[in-house]
Amino acid sequence: MAGNRRFSEYLEMAVTIDGLRYDIRCVEVAEFNAPGEYQRVDWLPDQWQLIRQIVQQSRGLQHLLVQPLPERIDAAMSKGMPERQRQL
Repeated sequence: MAGNRRFSEYLEMAVTIDGLRYDIRCVEVAEFNAPGEYQRVDWLPDQWQLIRQIVQQSRGLQHLLVQPLPERIDAAMSKGMPERQRQL
């Protein structure tokens, strides 16, 4: 059974004090060892979905501050990972 994996997809919901609702799709990847016990579990929320919901629900000054974030993050990610700096 070593190396077996289980994938689960589910929806988490959060409601703020202000009554704003955020739905976040998540994926859980569980890996089991030989006796069938959990060896490792990774939780992967859809962070882009959450960022888009925050931008859509923001108003006024808050909206002006958060509206450019997805575009800026996307622009930075399109450049790829920075080269590792060699330390002497």
